[in-house]
Amino acid sequence: MSGTLGEQKALSYIQSQVSVSYRTSCQRFKFRDQNEKKCHAVNLICENKSTIGSDSIILFIAHYDHLGNGAYKSLEILESKRMKLHRGADDNASGVAMVIELGNWYANLSDANYKLVLLFTSAHEVGLFGSENFVKTVNLDSMKVKAVFNFDMVGRLDISSKTLSISDNKLEVKEYLAIPSNFQIAKGENLYNSDLRYFMSFPIHLMSVTTGIHNDYHRISDTPDKINYPGMEEIFEFMKQVILKLA
Repeated sequence: MSGTLGEQKALSYIQSQVSVSYRTSCQRFKFRDQNEKKCHAVNLICENKSTIGSDSIILFIAHYDHLGNGAYKSLEILESKRMKLHRGADDNASGVAMVIELGNWYANLSDANYKLVLLFTSAHEVGLFGSENFVKTVNLDSMKVKAVFNFDMVGRLDISSKTLSISDNKLEVKEYLAIPSNFQIAKGENLYNSDLRYFMSFPIHLMSVTTGIHNDYHRISDTPDKINYPGMEEIFEFMKQVILKLA
């Protein structure tokens, strides 16, 4: 949960996983929660150390905050369950893991065309404040951002339907069908409902990927044992092809 010791621990862990290839910096900001209480949170920005490639940038995003204990967005009916730890294995540890792995893969490409920045946002669950703060405090035009890829809940690929939902402001879903995979590609939700909301006013290619909502969403049962790890590996391999094709 934003502004807690748990957030600090998550931040330190993410830094340890990207430190070889990325310079990391913390973007601290304030926001007001649902009770108008002033809160603090931290975005983690990771810039590829390599100078190879053009000065244009592609950006990978995943929010790393969740509900914590007794958060107002919990969907548990019983108060006793609402006050327990919501682990958020899919929402959004899965997205964080995907960005880390894709980021480390891209950083080691010998023929990468773009510089890569990883953005791990906080205060997503209480109102997309992390992504809002990032867009408002950096100059996206001067950064020459080519494309932004957002990953939110990619750990529950259904074994039977194998549906991957993609939201895109430039391409139609059918255009992803040309990329070899075993997925059923579906049109995702409006980008306005994601961390890409504040990027929409810029002429940037935006894409958000998810395996969708499930019965454990915002419940204490969103635990690591429910993650489809082979499915995440498939998504990882698919996204490598997508990124190379689009970026």
